[in-house]
Amino acid sequence: LELEFFYVALMVTVSVGMYLMLYVESPPTPPSAEERASNATMSETLSSMFQNPNFLILLFAFTLDGYGWGIILITNILHKIGYGQHEADIIMAIARWGSLSPLLISPLTDYLRKQDERWPVWIMRASQGASFFATLGLTLVLKPGMFDYIAFFFFLVGFTTTSAAPLLLELVAEVTYPQPETVSTGICLAVFGVSTFGFVQLSQVMATKGIDGYLHFFWLQNILFAMSVFLMVYVFEAKMKRTQRAKERLSGEASGMGADDFTND
Repeated sequence: LELEFFYVALMVTVSVGMYLMLYVESPPTPPSAEERASNATMSETLSSMFQNPNFLILLFAFTLDGYGWGIILITNILHKIGYGQHEADIIMAIARWGSLSPLLISPLTDYLRKQDERWPVWIMRASQGASFFATLGLTLVLKPGMFDYIAFFFFLVGFTTTSAAPLLLELVAEVTYPQPETVSTGICLAVFGVSTFGFVQLSQVMATKGIDGYLHFFWLQNILFAMSVFLMVYVFEAKMKRTQRAKERLSGEASGMGADDFTND
């Protein structure tokens, strides 16, 4: 337990230090130009979002956070293959280190977006693909005597799935624009919470067969991740509506037109 607290304290110290170094000043311009509030009712907003296939694809991908249910289940899983609480504490600490990835991936994405606005989409697809391979690798090494490999792949699961989260939320804001970001983000977080609870409960039902039950659960996750990668690469349409709208407004302001000369799409 002391080792777990040490790792968590060290992780928090490093994350705060990285935050202070990376986010020294506020950005010169906001992520997107402000829009007047939409007159749409909540039911109309929700109906618009759930009729948007791009939003549904991103929502599906957002539910597949292996870090969330992995942290909850790790103790039971390791006990099934002969490890104790000490090893479980180490794995949880390592996975939390992996969850610091947004502190690296998010600033990198912002930097690359200045070169090409499609970089968030490309990195999102890469993160989702990496999440699939990390989960697949973890499935294959869940055996006695493979502790180092289990730790490595749990770190990758934490790194890849957590790095994908802020990119997913940004793309959700893009494809659902001009709907309020608070609503789209709230839906994603609510569905994520429900899905995590559902995955944990499903794993417990399948775990009645021992480690084989957990392996079946992991293979189900692999199939879902593979589906999400296919949808992100071949079906998802990266309509950066919020970014395009910001460009139009800023261009209009630069040419002497006021913000009131524009209306919502």
